[in-house]
Amino acid sequence: MRELSPYVVLAVLGAVIATCLVSLMVVFMGGPEGANDFRSLLALQLAAIPLALLAAAVALTVVATREGIGPAMTSIWRALPQWMLLGFLVLNSLCVFGEVSLLIVAYATEVAVPWQQHVPLIAMFCCSIAFMIVYAHARLKRTREPARSGRW
Repeated sequence: MRELSPYVVLAVLGAVIATCLVSLMVVFMGGPEGANDFRSLLALQLAAIPLALLAAAVALTVVATREGIGPAMTSIWRALPQWMLLGFLVLNSLCVFGEVSLLIVAYATEVAVPWQQHVPLIAMFCCSIAFMIVYAHARLKRTREPARSGRW
């Protein structure tokens, strides 16, 4: 069986992250949440959550079978460039602030937030983690050198 290219997986994960950003704009700017295109985006993001977790688990398993679980995590950490870690922190701080704002709105208005509004945040979190792990796996297949010498 042919192996799926990690770059195809990275492109799909990046596209899902971009759609999550669009969905977040609709949710927080008060766009038409009942529109067909928005519901399609939510369905895509909902389907992407388990697929992203599966992609991350497969990439992590491949690296772990090659090196062991402890050295695999060290290798993944060394394979990630600093710009990607900064982007991960910025993107996932948006997820945390988004969830906090949804909780504040629910508390202040005493109206339950629909579960669909949480989907873009959860999908963006899962896809960004999977993106980093799959990227590290692809880089480790290419080279064993660290992404940056003199890191932090």
